[in-house]
Amino acid sequence: MNTPVQPSESKAKKITLGGIFSWMFFLFFALAGLIALVGKPSVGVLFLLASVICLPATNSLLKKHANFSFSGGVKVLLVLVLIAISIGISAPGSYNVDSGKQADTPQAPSAPRETIKVTATQLADDYKNNEIAADAKYKGNFVEVSGVIDTIGKDIMDTPYVSLTASQYSIVGVQCMFSREDASRLAGLSKGQSVTLRGEVSSKMMNVIVRGCSVVGTK
Repeated sequence: MNTPVQPSESKAKKITLGGIFSWMFFLFFALAGLIALVGKPSVGVLFLLASVICLPATNSLLKKHANFSFSGGVKVLLVLVLIAISIGISAPGSYNVDSGKQADTPQAPSAPRETIKVTATQLADDYKNNEIAADAKYKGNFVEVSGVIDTIGKDIMDTPYVSLTASQYSIVGVQCMFSREDASRLAGLSKGQSVTLRGEVSSKMMNVIVRGCSVVGTK
């Protein structure tokens, strides 16, 4: 007499550490995505997508309906990519997907820069008498400095310059630096010629250095 076959008991589901972490990340990204939907819908959608990838049941559904699944490494990579995209969207100055335009970072309007008209003698004397006060007045500002050409040459970096004569016994002069493209323009100048140059006062290194110069006028 045959013994009736008893139905096998269903196997108990195994709880793994990977499964626990998958549920934790699912809950984290799902909650973060719902919160982000209020202010940053695009970021919220990315977080919700990351939560779906982390959901343990996702692989089962993919196997059943699409005949493929994600490995653990691929899941991690996809989640990291989604996080990187969401950070890029949220960063200041990045392209705002939600509004469809570049997110502008507020910038304080720059103060207008004053152009100071001064002689080479006066500029050199001001720096010789009180360099701190002279910096406060001239440094970072544009000047139109007038004087007599003392030297026309190039420095050790092959940058063309024109130095202007200051007072007779002054050890401080005014050295106006030009771009290399202006070297041909300086070929028409000569020592002893009166000239007016425009540039930005940079610093004092033996001479008062004026950079980015151009010729305003000659006599």
